[in-house]
Amino acid sequence: MEEQEFLKRFCIPESQYRQTGLDWSRLAAIRGDYEKTIPELGLDARYVAERLRPVESVHTVKTRIKSPDHLIEKIIRIKLADPGRTIELDNYDLVVTDLVGVRALHLFKEDWALIHDFILQTWELMEPPVANIHPQDPPSVTTAFRERRCAINQHPWGYRSVHYLIAFERSKDKTLPVEIQVRTLLEEAWSEIDHYVRYSRPGDASLFAPHLAELNRLTARADEVSSVIRRLKNDTASKASASGPLPLPNEGEGPRRTEP
Repeated sequence: MEEQEFLKRFCIPESQYRQTGLDWSRLAAIRGDYEKTIPELGLDARYVAERLRPVESVHTVKTRIKSPDHLIEKIIRIKLADPGRTIELDNYDLVVTDLVGVRALHLFKEDWALIHDFILQTWELMEPPVANIHPQDPPSVTTAFRERRCAINQHPWGYRSVHYLIAFERSKDKTLPVEIQVRTLLEEAWSEIDHYVRYSRPGDASLFAPHLAELNRLTARADEVSSVIRRLKNDTASKASASGPLPLPNEGEGPRRTEP
């Protein structure tokens, strides 16, 4: 893809791109190197996913490898945010920390804690975990995250997810950052819809914002109701267990029927 076509596709003004001091030929070299590593990165992602799948509260695990185009976009945006940052062929895979992404999804909001503990016991973190919360989430949510030493980020769009950056040892002398995201299935559904709107139609984001906010509110409420259903189910099971097993019919005695 040519330079001008790329900038247009990703809505990056040419004037801003020029401010980064990045050279398109250097970016093309990074892209070419990255394309060669994608198959190996896929194996790394699958390995991390397989470690997470047996965790009791994990419902689904998904993996993602950043596309070459999105890698170049990310490099440009990193330079825009931090002009002094050096990004070269020999360090881009450390600067861009989400080349490999793994998502661990769970059914009930409170189940994240078991996954959190497993991640901390299994891998070394490169930075503290970050819990993205909605500004209107109750204080109990923030307290639960802080008790497990998560940094709190009030996301302006209401995005909810806990992010971990693990140091994945590919070999004795090579460590790769891998991003693990943990959230409920309902939060995942909202995030996918939000991502589809904001990234496929960036110029129309304000048009959809009220509807995305309403969907976010409904998602949070649905997660709350799901937890209530789970508690009711557990209470019912406990009461049934305490009352003992139901009486069985006498051996050989079948169900009675009433003759017409």
